[in-house]
Amino acid sequence: MRATRFHGDRDIRVDHVPEPTIERSTDALVQVTLAGICGSDLHFYRAGESLGFPAGERVGHEFMGTVVAVGPDVRGLAAGDRVVASPSVACGECELCREGIFYACAQGLGFFGFSPAFWHYGGEVQGGQSELVRVPFADTTLIPVPQSLAGPEHEAALLPTIDVMNTGWHGATTAGVSPGAVAVVIGDGAVGLCSVHASAAMGADQVICIGHHEDRLSVAERLGATTVISSRDGEEVRERVRELTRGQGAPAVIASVSGAGPLALAQGCVRAGGVISCIGMDQVVGEQPQIDWMDQFLRNITISGGLVPGRRHVPDLIALVEGGKIDPSPVFSHRLPLERAPEGYRLMEERADGVIKVALAP
Repeated sequence: MRATRFHGDRDIRVDHVPEPTIERSTDALVQVTLAGICGSDLHFYRAGESLGFPAGERVGHEFMGTVVAVGPDVRGLAAGDRVVASPSVACGECELCREGIFYACAQGLGFFGFSPAFWHYGGEVQGGQSELVRVPFADTTLIPVPQSLAGPEHEAALLPTIDVMNTGWHGATTAGVSPGAVAVVIGDGAVGLCSVHASAAMGADQVICIGHHEDRLSVAERLGATTVISSRDGEEVRERVRELTRGQGAPAVIASVSGAGPLALAQGCVRAGGVISCIGMDQVVGEQPQIDWMDQFLRNITISGGLVPGRRHVPDLIALVEGGKIDPSPVFSHRLPLERAPEGYRLMEERADGVIKVALAP
């Protein structure tokens, strides 16, 4: 079968590899119909060698498809079921899983498409940008798609529920976005756009999106932004946010880019007693957040956010798609066949005009 693999920094190839098999009784095999390239994939694309990614590793943690086989202890799924996969594996039985903290499952962090340090389920690391994927703990890790959304025409709306919409919802939730609230989203990438969409779906009266790509900010408006600010000037942005919030700042600020500059900007935009939800991953490659802890203390600012919470929000997000309450499909600007995965990575890294997020179709 074909699979997208890392061969070195900026060296992504689609290779022929052995097909995965059922290795444990709780496994399932999924034939992938659509997979996404995530912004976090670009971290290892640029610097995987220094991050410990071995050559030949299969990649991709956003995928959906059709179950083709299940192990004897899989109870809730059968061949032919349409599913989306959580970005991380979860057993569903440990204390952490029972509390909904699936991403920290006691069976060990297991993210599809990431290095063996995160993989504890036997065999090679499974990546979703492939024709077939072996899924451990399938009953928990896979989320069924309702029959009303089983057709291919719904895939572009469902695929973001795995990660970028899941992360955006996580950001809006941990920031405390609520009906009538004001939310500021810093960043106009796919996660930022989904944070806008989540904030609007949660009933925020004002959703302010800050970025510097006019095409992406246009998508932000389609997804619910009431105001977009196109600027790289932090002071200009802070002044504009203050103007829009009666001089106070916003009670909820979602930083979808979490490096030093964006976090400082988030602190400049947040109201006293407000929340900054940090959901970017720049710290993974050494871009440490810069927080003025004296200001945080004196103004009682809460710092929240964190890693995408596994499958926690995915069933609810699928229900919202089914009910017509959300449609994050506009974050996909390009759909390419799997063979063109290297081109997809290059397009996303270059941030060419019109490129937001690439979907790959095996």
